Amino acid sequence: MDNPRMPWSLIGISDEARKAVRIAATENHQTIGQWLNDRILLAAAQNNSGTPASPDNPGHTGTASAVLHRMDKTLSEAERYSTQEIESYRTALAQISQRLYDLEDIDNTD
Repeated sequence: MDNPRMPWSLIGISDEARKAVRIAATENHQTIGQWLNDRILLAAAQNNSGTPASPDNPGHTGTASAVLHRMDKTLSEAERYSTQEIESYRTALAQISQRLYDLEDIDNTD
């Protein structure tokens, strides 16, 4: 039985494919493992459903590819928005924190 905690080593993956995976994972704010895991499970689900694959995207029908592309784009935009919102909260909290420290300093000097 495979140990799920053991790292994988994939042999025979071209440098071009490795670069494409790195870029895609980064664009989706995922680790390479997360990105590959998602794609493998999607391909397996499509292949197990008996749906024919499209020539330009093996494992996905044309309609499924379009839907997945829209979902991926929407998710990426939501992640980008969330990241920006979180950063604005961090900035506001840092400003509030600094004001509290400043008030404590004023209070301690009296």
